[in-house]
Amino acid sequence: MAHITHQDDSQSQPSDLLHKIRSATYERVMREHGLAGEIAVATSFYHEKGGYEGARELLNRTPRPTAIFAGADQAAFGALAAVHEAGLRVPADVSVAGYDNTHLAALPNIALTSVDQGGSVMGAAAGKLLLERIEGRSSAVRFSVTPSLIVRGSTAAPAE
Repeated sequence: MAHITHQDDSQSQPSDLLHKIRSATYERVMREHGLAGEIAVATSFYHEKGGYEGARELLNRTPRPTAIFAGADQAAFGALAAVHEAGLRVPADVSVAGYDNTHLAALPNIALTSVDQGGSVMGAAAGKLLLERIEGRSSAVRFSVTPSLIVRGSTAAPAE
């Protein structure tokens, strides 16, 4: 399994950047499963062209990955194009997954497996917390959402 991460040109602390967290977690989990030698990361941008370029880079490596996880659906759409352009089939030859569960990911002709981070739940909570602040709450509030994997037609077990 390979990973497409976002090129970071910001001055923020790495621990504050979601793409850094995703990439570090990918590498940690690969090591935990005894796959340290299989870690493959392409650094590009979280848009279609970036995903396309990142996937082309990964597909040219030996061994070729059987799965690509892009840290954003937009990049995953570009990865899908690169896989098809290489004459490979999704998911028979290469599985592709993204992150964000955008509305385009659910379209039947795309059917992208994606991580849903609960954007509507987070938005509703942010609105509620803002109203509480306006009404006088001064104490800090912690809120978290557990992401879920939405499995669609772009992923399958690797061919034997």
